[in-house]
Amino acid sequence: MPPAAVVELGVRLAAAGLTTVEPRAGDFTRRWALLTPGANGETVVATVGFDGATLSGETNSAARGDRLVELIAQALPQAAVTNRRRSKLDDVRQIRASAGVAEPASDPELAGVLREVVSAQERRWVDEQIPALKGRTPREAMADPIGVEELQHLLDGFPDDPDSFSAMSATRIRRILGLSADH
Repeated sequence: MPPAAVVELGVRLAAAGLTTVEPRAGDFTRRWALLTPGANGETVVATVGFDGATLSGETNSAARGDRLVELIAQALPQAAVTNRRRSKLDDVRQIRASAGVAEPASDPELAGVLREVVSAQERRWVDEQIPALKGRTPREAMADPIGVEELQHLLDGFPDDPDSFSAMSATRIRRILGLSADH
């Protein structure tokens, strides 16, 4: 049974809109996720972990990071942000590697599952309303030259290793949309 402080923390984070996530095998860190509804189900927009002493959050955008800080401040008004860092995906991979955290691709079974999950997310993403595309889906943006330009610009900011499934790939998304990488 988790200590009372962790239970209280979980209740407060749940009240702020975060959902409890089951810990991974051998991982004793408590985790929560911020989910938003989408056209194709819920999307994880932030995760929060508590290791017994430190509450830490992770998002994939500055705006989501700001929202996460707001939610935690609502749930835990006595909490203070002690460190805030923005990192590029390659920097995060290096940090994890130096800490001995293996990339999922090193486990063939996990790599296969990850490939399926990321591929499915890429196929869903092209039909989701994207704020950066003024609420249009990537498929809808393809209907006009300005939309295509905005989409290309957005995809230019994505990781682009089509052989890696640790994140969505601009190359694979362009392929789904029939969009040329030359622009």
